[in-house]
Amino acid sequence: MFYAFIAVFSLLLLFVARIVIQNRRFPVHLGYGQSGFSELDGKPNWVSSQTQHRNKRVAPLPFKGSLSDTQEAVRTALTQLGGNEILSQTDSFWHVVFTTPTLRFHDDLELYFDQDTALIQYRSKSRSGTSDLGLNRRRYEAFSSIYTAL
Repeated sequence: MFYAFIAVFSLLLLFVARIVIQNRRFPVHLGYGQSGFSELDGKPNWVSSQTQHRNKRVAPLPFKGSLSDTQEAVRTALTQLGGNEILSQTDSFWHVVFTTPTLRFHDDLELYFDQDTALIQYRSKSRSGTSDLGLNRRRYEAFSSIYTAL
């Protein structure tokens, strides 16, 4: 019985260590190039406005007038959502990290402000685990709802 407990405890410890390591590792998939967002792995823990996978697709969001008005509305929506930090931003690309309150998991949100089409391209991906249990889609829906109402 003691050895079974040690085995289960060890497996649990390895599982937690794996998640912690994945969570702290800076993602390599970030960025927006000439063909759009970079490709993602096969894990089902993301949503994007630029994917061919119907069950992972979300709609891009329209600008709210000028680029500066749009970015101000995005900043307001992010503030209202809470639990996030803008790590980097340029005129056309923002990298935002959301941290879940309980287990402190990190999810990376990428926003590309496409001035040619007046659309915000959106992608959100969980850093750790395989499934996000629909969190990234729910976050998109909340973000989209707040942003649209502004």
